[in-house]
Amino acid sequence: MILVIGYAIYSNAATTAIVFILLAGVYALTHNQSPKIISVQITELGIKVADRLYAYNMINSFWIVYNPPFVQTLNLKLGNKTSTHLVIQLNEQNPVELRKLLSAEIPEVEGQDERLIDLFIRLLRL
Repeated sequence: MILVIGYAIYSNAATTAIVFILLAGVYALTHNQSPKIISVQITELGIKVADRLYAYNMINSFWIVYNPPFVQTLNLKLGNKTSTHLVIQLNEQNPVELRKLLSAEIPEVEGQDERLIDLFIRLLRL
């Protein structure tokens, strides 16, 4: 980032320098915050994430990406108007037990891997 800002200043591209300075500031602000721990519960009615309940009939499918220690996620494809994709970190949860519980209620998509955008987010630690 410093090299890009330095080059922008050297080449008299003030706008570019300002944009990258702002981007560096936003990046620094977001990385100084500790991540929120959100409660996730699997209930008889659906999956409760914090205060929001995703009923099983709202969830089109699920898949688990489990490549420890790098990726351990539960991925949900929600069937509402916007076709939202929800990624939940598994941490220490047993993926086999989770798969048994969810496959009774939601169809599982097999062979899915981590989405490209999720890979970039993880690699860039955003």
